[in-house]
Amino acid sequence: MIPTNRQPRSGAFGRPRPISDGSSGTDENLRRQIRARLLEARLPAVNGVARSHRGSGRPCIVCRRAIEPTEVERQVGGFGVLLFAHEVCYKLWREESVAHRTAVVREATSGEADGSIP
Repeated sequence: MIPTNRQPRSGAFGRPRPISDGSSGTDENLRRQIRARLLEARLPAVNGVARSHRGSGRPCIVCRRAIEPTEVERQVGGFGVLLFAHEVCYKLWREESVAHRTAVVREATSGEADGSIP
């Protein structure tokens, strides 16, 4: 007999999904972590070039959870290594990378405008 009081499973193999469609509090927490890791150079900025595959079980570079075979895995290269991320994690990582590069350029050009040395 199957218990009726069991919670529905939310992700592959009963694990919670790492993030949703970009609108939850969990997404905002992950965005904050991505921004902090970009600032500390613990996560490289991506440029939007990646390959998509079926999940291989490798850990996601963004949320650090396994990318299951039922999920899309984004493969990012160009850093001397290959990095892997869930599709939704990659999208947040890419968005935050663009914002990070824009902020770095803005900071560098504002220093030139006022005569200070960056």
